This record gives sequence, C-alpha cells and structure tokens, in this order.
Amino acid sequence: MSKCYTTKELVRYFNKLNGKSVQPTKIIDGLKNNFGCVDEQIEQIFSSDEDHDAEGTKKMCAYLGNKKVLAMLKSFIVFKPYDQECLNGKASAIIKENDRLMAQGAKIPKVHSLFFADGRYFELQNAAEGDIISVLNLENFGRRVLKTVDKISPKEYKELFKKSLFEYNLKQQKLMLNLPQEKFDELFNTYKILNDNFYGDYDSHSENVLVSEKGFMVVDIDYDQMIFNTTKRSLLSLYNKFLRPFSNATVHTNFLTNNQIETLQNNNVEILKKLVTTASNNNIALYNDDSFIKNTAPFIVGDKNWKNYCGYILEPQRDLLFKELNRRK
Repeated sequence: MSKCYTTKELVRYFNKLNGKSVQPTKIIDGLKNNFGCVDEQIEQIFSSDEDHDAEGTKKMCAYLGNKKVLAMLKSFIVFKPYDQECLNGKASAIIKENDRLMAQGAKIPKVHSLFFADGRYFELQNAAEGDIISVLNLENFGRRVLKTVDKISPKEYKELFKKSLFEYNLKQQKLMLNLPQEKFDELFNTYKILNDNFYGDYDSHSENVLVSEKGFMVVDIDYDQMIFNTTKRSLLSLYNKFLRPFSNATVHTNFLTNNQIETLQNNNVEILKKLVTTASNNNIALYNDDSFIKNTAPFIVGDKNWKNYCGYILEPQRDLLFKELNRRK
C-alpha cells in the first residue's frame, strides 16, 4: 500500500481505535512509532478539510495509498462529547451490522473501524469500486475539474466545466448500458436488504451509488440511524427510491445544451428499460402506477421519448400485465 505500512497493518492499527475518542496528534505519533513514518494522505485528512477526494452532505472522503484500496471518511461537523460517547458505544454493533449486510449480499463497502478525533467522526472502510452515476453536486465536480488544469481563466473554466459535465455523465451512461441486467437486479437487491433491515430511508441519489465495469455499489450509509430506525417501505416505494439515482443525468439543464440533453435522454431510454426489467423481475407493476407513468419516466427520458417509446420501455412488464388480466377474469 505504501512505503510505511501494508493495508493489513494499517487496518489493524485503526481497529485498535474503534469506538474511541482520540487526539489527531496521538494517531499520527502512533503511526510513526509503530511503522517509522506516516503517509501524507493520512496526515492531511487529520489536519485539514481542504484536500480530499470526494464529499457528500455529511462527510468527506480521502483515499489512502497509491492503489486507493482504503477510504477514510470524516464528518464535517464536530460532535459533542455526549454524542461521541453514544456513537462510540455503538461501534462494535455497527461493524457487526456492516458484516451482516454484506453476508446477505448487499453491495456496500466493508467498514473496518470508526472513532472520533478532535470531535470529528472518522470511519475507515474499503474504498468502493467505481464512480458516481452522474453529477449532482456541482461544487464538488468543479473542484474535480480544476484538478485537471494548472491555470485557467474564469471564461475558460466555465466552458471546460460544461464540457466536462456532459462528457462525464455520458461516459457513465455508456458504462451502465454495457452492464448486464443482473447488475441492476443486484443493486435493487441491496436496496431490499437495507429495507429489510429497517433502513428504508436511505439517502438515495446519483452520488451515493457508484458504478464500475463490475456493477454498482451503495455508499454513505448511516449505520447509526439504521440500528435504531424502524422505517420499512413498501416494495413499490422502495423501487421509486431505487430509480432516483438514475434521474440526475440531465438535472443541471443550465450547463447543458439542448443537443446534449437530448443525447443523455436518448441513452436513458435503454437504461430505463433495464430498470423496468428489474421491476418486473421483482413482480412490481409499473403500468398502473401514475407517479411512474406521468412523472418519473418522462423526467428520466424526456417527454418526447416517453411518448414515442413508452411501449418499448414497458415491454418487460407484459407478463405481469397478462397475469393481472387473467386474474381479473
């Protein structure tokens, strides 16, 4: 992993901090005392909020090592001592919950340890494979774009940003179009596993689901909420949450041309058909769901495409419809 320590050695070190509140200096000193040195990424994540690889609404993330096999999550907020004590008391339960969900087949990262440093929540986990389905947070994406250039004028940056936004979403669409149907079914199965474990209110959006050539992974799970949550959704309601990450490719219309929007919506026709097939594979009827027919589907593929291709997109629902018609006879 690095010149200082192997991945296993680093995991073992942070496992000893699981469920504790410590000072960042003690963590760094401990690494130096145990291994003789410490990587720059680790020093950075404990000393600054500026240089990180990704961020969500509650946490930032830094990848560790040249191969980026581990990820360190860090909360934006500082927790009060009482809240730290409560979360530290749940640390072992959270690790077990993560193991249990993975054993059930959930496509989520393995969590190794969680702890507090200077009141900030930290979580060491395996780095999730892939990248976000599409861009939702423009500020985060802007930082990513700026890392690709040395000096650039505001006008040049604006044009580069628009170009990069379209090209990124298009690249991720092409990746999804090449995935077999089973990968979409696996993703919905992860949603079902979370829901069965009373975590139906998972924050589902395009930056909390990653896609790679191997399939999808769900990230940014709030295990603390899961342990004490009692929310369990109906299968149709859960499916609507499952659809949400796939609806963001064209959400930033101010930064896309009409032709670019049309291209992304055209690709979404085939992607939506895969999503509809997942519904059919789980006996979820969409043909009489007004919310899907009138709102969700037209939003994902565009009104024109929905009008022209709704029959094609809903074709996987045919057997369910025939069964329903026969039942009514």
